[in-house]
Amino acid sequence: MSSRAEHSQTASGPLQTGSRELPGLRLAMFLCGFCSVSVLHGTQPLLPELATGFGVPSSSASWALSATMLALSVMLLPVGLLSDRFGRRAFLLGGLGLASLATVAAALAPRFGDLIAWRTLTGLALAGVPAVALAYLSEEVAPGIVGRSIALYAAGNALGGVSGRLAAGALGEWHSWRLSLAVIGVLGLLATLALWKLLPRERQFRPVRHSLSTSLLSVQAHWRNPELRRYFAIGFLLMGTFISLYSVIGFHLMAPPFSLSLGDTSLLFLLLLLGIPVSMFSGHLVDGRGPWLPLGGGAALMLLGLVGMLLPHLIWLGIGLVTFTLGYFFSYTASNSSVTRRAPFARGTAAGIYLSCFYAGGALVNVAAGFAWEWRGWPAVMALLITCLLLVFWLWSGMPRREQAL
Repeated sequence: MSSRAEHSQTASGPLQTGSRELPGLRLAMFLCGFCSVSVLHGTQPLLPELATGFGVPSSSASWALSATMLALSVMLLPVGLLSDRFGRRAFLLGGLGLASLATVAAALAPRFGDLIAWRTLTGLALAGVPAVALAYLSEEVAPGIVGRSIALYAAGNALGGVSGRLAAGALGEWHSWRLSLAVIGVLGLLATLALWKLLPRERQFRPVRHSLSTSLLSVQAHWRNPELRRYFAIGFLLMGTFISLYSVIGFHLMAPPFSLSLGDTSLLFLLLLLGIPVSMFSGHLVDGRGPWLPLGGGAALMLLGLVGMLLPHLIWLGIGLVTFTLGYFFSYTASNSSVTRRAPFARGTAAGIYLSCFYAGGALVNVAAGFAWEWRGWPAVMALLITCLLLVFWLWSGMPRREQAL
């Protein structure tokens, strides 16, 4: 009798160490993080190929990534609110599944406009993953071990971001961009099936009904908070600078005097693996000293890297890109980890606004960088990105230098 009671209690409570469903949940969330980022960024190394294949300028080709990120930014907050009312699991399955289907459809697009339409749908659907994944894990896994589950999801994000871009570039050079997107979409569908099989149904979820007026008041209050507004703007500029550089550098390196291949330029995305140890170190600094030092120091490294990349030599361009990437992950981690802890209430809403600004920056600055490339080439792109970082420094200068650690 007592063993039955214990089993019932375990079945209804959060998953603990030794729970039969916990390994499956962790594998499912790793796959979810891996494939969702691959689907989101799969077109980034293919932008020069798309420009050539469809006969469009680089500023138009950039919309193959920007449309997805902009749609994602618009839907993040609404999907988060809807999941509070209707549950998490369905949004995870539906978001990844629909985004993967849209990616397969994009691979078959006969016209550039059709490609952008499917990529926009990909972003709208994909918002169900980042908006819901952390909430699902925080509710369904016991507090003492939830950090390890979130770490696996984050590791899936990191590895998916690197390997998805590498595979897309390699397949694009070997065959075509259509095969690249088709493979990424099919892998996403297989991951969705794995999620459906492995991901436990919600046990701890309790529906919350958000009134529209209350939600809008929370959003308005966060926007009126000057400290949070500073972080929203920094997130916009950091992501915009980062995505734009890694998008345009393919055009730069495939043009004379470098004339590298698509597969060669895709290898640059291996540098994103630096984000794993650097983000951990930056997070340690934020916990001990607050965000001022890693945020400002990281932005300084990014600026130094951009200046080095102005030199017309491949070796300096490589050193500059490494320096820029290290700086980005320092600054990104400091900014990202500070928002919810600084919000006085409705922290989920604050995180949603920050992520919306973050992805909107990636989309809009990326398009602006495409126009800059067409206008005056690499120097104009560098001028745009350096301006963005100078704005980051201006915002950072308004932060208290000895801000309390988080």
